[in-house]
Amino acid sequence: MNPPAIGRVAVPDTAAAPRNRRRIAILGVVSLVAGLISVSLQSSVAQAATVSPPTTDVVANCPAPAPGQATCLSVRRTDVQQTAALAAAAPGQVVPMSSPSGFGPASLVAAYGLDASRGSGQTVAIVDAYNNPNAESDLAVYRAQYGLPACTTANGCFRKVNQNGAASPLPATNSGWAGEIALDVDMVSAICPQCNILLLEANSSYLSDLGTAVNTAVSLGAKFVSNSYGGGDTSGYDSYYNHPGVAITASTGDNGYGVSYPASSPYVTAVGGTSLSIASTPRGFTETAWAGAGSGCSTVANQPTFQIGVATGCAKRAVADVSAVANPNTGVAVYNGGWGVYGGTSASSPIIASVYALAGTPGASDYPNTYPYLHTGDLNDVTSGTNGTCTVHQLCSSVTGWDGPTGLGTPNTANSFSASGVVGPITKLGASVSVSNPLTPGLGTTVTMTPSLPAGDAVATIAWKSARADCTFASATSAQTTLTCNAALATTSSITVTVTDTAGATKVVTSAITFSIPTVKRALSVAFSVASQSGSSASVCTGAGAVMRAVVTDTATGAPVKGVTVTFTKKNGTAALATAGSALTNADGVAAGSIVATTAMTLTVSLRSVAVGAFSAMAGSNMLLVASKCSPTVTASADKSASYYGDAVTITGTLTRPVASQSIPLAGATVAITEPINGKVTSLGSAVVATDGSYTAVVHPTVSGTITVSLAGGAAWNATSAVATTLVVSIPTTSLSASADRTQVGYAGPVLVTGTLTRNAGGVVTGATAGTISVRETLSTGAVIALAAAAVAKDGTWKATALPKTAGTISAVFLGAAGLPAASATVGAIDVGTWSTAVSVAAATTQVAGLLNTVTGTATRSYAGSTIPAPGLAVKVYLQTPAGASLLVGSVTTNAAGAYAVRTYAQENGTLVAKVAAVTGYTEAISSAVSLSVTTKVAATVAAVALHTAPAVVKVSVLAPRAIGVTVQRLVGTSWVDLGSATTAANGTVAVSVTGLPIGRQTLRVISAGDARADAGVSANFAVTVR
Repeated sequence: MNPPAIGRVAVPDTAAAPRNRRRIAILGVVSLVAGLISVSLQSSVAQAATVSPPTTDVVANCPAPAPGQATCLSVRRTDVQQTAALAAAAPGQVVPMSSPSGFGPASLVAAYGLDASRGSGQTVAIVDAYNNPNAESDLAVYRAQYGLPACTTANGCFRKVNQNGAASPLPATNSGWAGEIALDVDMVSAICPQCNILLLEANSSYLSDLGTAVNTAVSLGAKFVSNSYGGGDTSGYDSYYNHPGVAITASTGDNGYGVSYPASSPYVTAVGGTSLSIASTPRGFTETAWAGAGSGCSTVANQPTFQIGVATGCAKRAVADVSAVANPNTGVAVYNGGWGVYGGTSASSPIIASVYALAGTPGASDYPNTYPYLHTGDLNDVTSGTNGTCTVHQLCSSVTGWDGPTGLGTPNTANSFSASGVVGPITKLGASVSVSNPLTPGLGTTVTMTPSLPAGDAVATIAWKSARADCTFASATSAQTTLTCNAALATTSSITVTVTDTAGATKVVTSAITFSIPTVKRALSVAFSVASQSGSSASVCTGAGAVMRAVVTDTATGAPVKGVTVTFTKKNGTAALATAGSALTNADGVAAGSIVATTAMTLTVSLRSVAVGAFSAMAGSNMLLVASKCSPTVTASADKSASYYGDAVTITGTLTRPVASQSIPLAGATVAITEPINGKVTSLGSAVVATDGSYTAVVHPTVSGTITVSLAGGAAWNATSAVATTLVVSIPTTSLSASADRTQVGYAGPVLVTGTLTRNAGGVVTGATAGTISVRETLSTGAVIALAAAAVAKDGTWKATALPKTAGTISAVFLGAAGLPAASATVGAIDVGTWSTAVSVAAATTQVAGLLNTVTGTATRSYAGSTIPAPGLAVKVYLQTPAGASLLVGSVTTNAAGAYAVRTYAQENGTLVAKVAAVTGYTEAISSAVSLSVTTKVAATVAAVALHTAPAVVKVSVLAPRAIGVTVQRLVGTSWVDLGSATTAANGTVAVSVTGLPIGRQTLRVISAGDARADAGVSANFAVTVR
């Protein structure tokens, strides 16, 4: 094993590598487990577990707690001898260099990617029971050992008080809790050496005394409070730990699966534990879940909002939230009257509290235990290790994402422990979300996204999304917007904002939303109208739909209420009451419907007869509808009196009808926009009248004429019309540009021709949005041939690839289209020449006769300094033999990339060449030669069993078939011995008889002689058993 780095300990992780020497923990570790199980596993199905407490060479510093008390959660290694502080060297003497065992500050800061230069001015409070009289002096030894700045009462960095905040009297001394105190203050020093340390020593280990110390810590200004102790699961002490704007951490326990308090409080950050090891990884460390870390579901604490949507497997509060090193076998160096190696989640709690301090002061109304859930991207996800067995896998085994032993993971910088997700100089996009919980369902509330941006960066896009469809945003793309949920909603939910910056980085932040339903219901008000009329009666058009509209508001504030069901009913004379529909109010508090009346009727609008959410029930109001044929009036105007062919013309106006002394909108009616063309009334479009009586239509006239807006008459109303404008429509001019990417090209080579077709409408030049361009060539003979065609894109641009075969002049022609006159442009002369062709060939230089081989190559063409692939050329591959013969072994045509491949049989030694014959526009080409060395393929068989007294017949064949000498050989030791030779017939076969084979299993082979066609070959080994 290599020696450990300074500040690190080279010890095995018992969770990963069992040791031969192992003892059961003493001083109450086992009894603590029993106590936790008896209290916290009584009524939770998810808590059903078999707990196997760690059996390593450690002792607990504190005994098991009595009811209402807590125990410290630190453990100490007993197999690492405790050593005194390193003495200073006397004059003329040398002190041997050594380092305490266990991880020191440098290693812990490196493991968690922290900036230990931060934290100046912050105070981390440590809450423990009883007194450690040597806390300050031992801390001085620890900090001096690692070169940390002094932290003393004298310089104001260190302060020790009792649970009420006084310097005296201090509680009684307790050696077990003294070790806990030493561990806690050393861990704050390791992680945040610039932080002040406030040590609060409670009178006892009763949770009421420890809770009093927490309250005192906050009252003394601490924004970070660590609690390295735990007792039975409860909620009776939550008031001590409920401090908005303060990061309060608590250890989850040291006895494996099971829940302890205050870690199970929804107001604290529950800190689990890991085994931390040095590794050859980019991080330099690796972590697994520590077998002793506590985890599970609280039986009493409700699920906090920040765990909604997290796969914890718990219906209530789940622990842990985050984690840090806790395994004593990969433990930390601590000075407590001597150097030792400590562990337990008592180490991880002050580590995480100090990481919070590095991240900066929390928001005054924030609960900082939500921060890691908002910014999981800067945590090391621990995905292996277990702390016991349980019915819900992730509660006792590390998995991707949240798990019980390690929570969301361990720190990877302090970013995840800040509101914005960014700490220090801003180098990447961060964001935080502000929601004023709890919400009143039905009423809008402001939600805000605040970005953190590097210098020169800006927000590009914002997208809000709700986990529920009945929660909507006034603007889903604004940094600040209004969120409104339906009035009946009371279930806790969440919203998410996705922020993208101009650099393309994305930040996703999710925030819980909670709701408050008051005991005393809020009163509702409703404003009811039909056909834009309120009061006791309304005039409607016979047989036409009239808009019913109810606006529901909160009586106290006048704010609109969303998600209230509004029911409309109707009654015709003596007929029975009938439904006229119902609707849910939108974010503006509006519920709307339509009613058709042919005779007088009474219409009623009412809210629910029972209370909904935060709002009381409310009776509706009645309105008498009087139906008659209406006489509406339409007004119309256009935004222009002259336009160009097909350009947009906006028609606006109103459609109203007189009622008493006022004009009211005829909402919902459809007006037609027409123009006479060639003596026929032609529709240009239509528009539906809005609730305020206005309408808007965009039309695209193509001829001059009078544009009229009209309402057709019928049983409901009389016809009406108005002239919007007398429009003059002109034809725009067109202009065509064109250019080519070259003026010289080889025969039928590609020429890219591009250009733009523009439309000029009175000086407004835009790209024509449609049309076809013909690319043509005029030859020297005067003949004109079409080379290519191109469609005009929406921006007026076009492109086409021409393949000219003869010199000439290229031009582009637009033949015209509706509203676009024809246009043309000359591209210029094109010189067409003969391509200079080149071809290559490649093949394996060593081949076996008679077997298929692949020959590949490419053909290119060059002209006027441009070389490109030559597709569609015929390539022939020849084998030139040593005898001077030229044998055609394959022919093929090049593909679109100018490449080719052909399969050939190896026949004999020689060289391969590829040839391209001269054709129109292309010169002849011959490749460089590739030399081939062809090996004769020899195959041989023999009967599996032969007699010693009779010859064995070996049947031999060679490829390519021909007469060639072959020899049968036997393996003797490591050498081959000839047994007999023969010459194959012209068909390449021969039978060779061999005699005198020794009894037993013999290994044979056949070799062939080389000749002018191929090199010597050898068969595979084969066996014969001689008897």
